[in-house]
Amino acid sequence: MAATYEAQRGRGLTRLVETVRALPEGERPWCSGVALAAGTGSGPLAEECFGWAVRYAAYDETSDRGVELPRERWVPVRRDTLFDLASLTKLCTTIVALRAVERGLIALDGRVAAYAPECTAAAEHGITVRQLLTHTSGLIPELPLYEYGYEEDGRERALARLAAEPPTTPPGTARRYSDLNFLLLQRVLERSAGQPLDRLVQETVTGPLGMADTRFNPPASWLPRSAAT
Repeated sequence: MAATYEAQRGRGLTRLVETVRALPEGERPWCSGVALAAGTGSGPLAEECFGWAVRYAAYDETSDRGVELPRERWVPVRRDTLFDLASLTKLCTTIVALRAVERGLIALDGRVAAYAPECTAAAEHGITVRQLLTHTSGLIPELPLYEYGYEEDGRERALARLAAEPPTTPPGTARRYSDLNFLLLQRVLERSAGQPLDRLVQETVTGPLGMADTRFNPPASWLPRSAAT
């Protein structure tokens, strides 16, 4: 039985590696590059890298294709390549939020406005922390807040736009995934804890797990091993 299990696991691992290997290949690749890490509690089983951390200069909406850089400027994916986690950061923020609930800093059914009164639309419509976490606030999926830039005045205008955005359905009546939920939750957590979200995530999640290469606002020194986003 043990030998059969090991053979099955070996075949499954081979299929996994070959499937991932194909992702950055072909005329219309699924991604530019990918790093694979697979293992069990006993240790790693596979660590492979395929494709390119830097390959494209832009996106052409007309052809729905990436505009490739000159071939000599392509940078391969390595085992230490850093990737943007995007919405996976919501998982870390959720852990921070539940820790805040455990510590009595916030309540799941507490109103957002009780912790972040500047969120005026949430105050008017009675949106709760639970509704932010479960994507039942009624807010639209996203806003083009990036248009305001990243300087201080731009961040303030983006926050004002976020704070004033009303739900399009009554809170608690429908589930719709929205980035705005966790942007508001960030305000709640930062107000209640008195610390910025990046520090809260480091203290609660990435620090205790020894995730030294996972953080918000990475320094410029990380850029040479970061995949293009």
